[in-house]
Amino acid sequence: MNRTACALVTGLLWGLLPAAITWRTAGYHCLYVLLVSSAVGLLIYRISRPFYRRSRVLLGLWSIVTLYLACWTTGLAMGVADLVSHYTPSMRPAQVVLGDALVVCFVITANPILWLLFPLCFATHLWFARREPARQTV
Repeated sequence: MNRTACALVTGLLWGLLPAAITWRTAGYHCLYVLLVSSAVGLLIYRISRPFYRRSRVLLGLWSIVTLYLACWTTGLAMGVADLVSHYTPSMRPAQVVLGDALVVCFVITANPILWLLFPLCFATHLWFARREPARQTV
């Protein structure tokens, strides 16, 4: 399997986490996250490629940034799903969408059980770093 397909699949697997966590409280519209999770996985892979050739310390710090970035984009998707499924004229669209994104980022920061996502994210980046071809020297 090539690296792009692996990024799409791992993005889908990472998207299953918020869908499973929020299923009981958010209902069926949390599944909209699965529609964008592969794209988020591909985005994170593409912007992380330069860091795969760097030191593991830098990759570890970068994995924290990418976890928040992925959570932010997942929260945006959840906000759009909230807006589409529960729209009323009195809603402020930007407040709903950005509020969901902020809540997702706050939850992974404030909930100690979700701190396990940070080493899991680092392990995912290490796995992709091993699959990355070595740089050719001329």
